[in-house]
Amino acid sequence: METVIELGSVQYLNDLVDSALLMILDSEEKNLDRETAMRGVKAALENPSRGFYVVAKIDGQFAGSLFVNNFWLDLMAGFVWWINCVHVRKEYRRQGIYELMYNFVREKAKSRDDVVALRLLVHPENLSAKSAYVKTGMSELPYLVFQERL
Repeated sequence: METVIELGSVQYLNDLVDSALLMILDSEEKNLDRETAMRGVKAALENPSRGFYVVAKIDGQFAGSLFVNNFWLDLMAGFVWWINCVHVRKEYRRQGIYELMYNFVREKAKSRDDVVALRLLVHPENLSAKSAYVKTGMSELPYLVFQERL
C-alpha cells in the first residue's frame, strides 16, 4: 500500500469539497451548501495567503485532507497555524493517515522560523478525533471558542 502526502491543488477541488462537507456531516451532523463550500475551497486554492491544503492518497486514491490557515499571535511573536477541516474517509481510518498529514504540516512549520504553534478545533464529543490529536503530541487547551456569524 503506497501512501502519499502532498499539498492540495486545484486538481483535488471536488475531493477537497467532498471531504470538508463529510467532515461537517460526521462531526456535527450538518449538511452545508456545496456551492458555498466549492467557492470557499476554490478561493483558498487560488490564493495561498488564505492557507493551504494537505492531501493523503493511498494507492492513488484520495484518502483524506486537512486545511491550514494562520494568524499572527502578537504575544508569541509568530504565526499560529490552525488545522481545520480534518477528514479521513471511513475506509482509511485507523491507519495513521491523520498522523502522516499532521507530521507533514509539522515539518513544514518547523522549516520556518515564524511559525510558533499548531492548533486545531475539535468538537468536544468527537472522542476518536481527540485521541488521534493527542497521539501526535498535541494537548488540549483550556479555551472556549466564541463566534458571531456574519
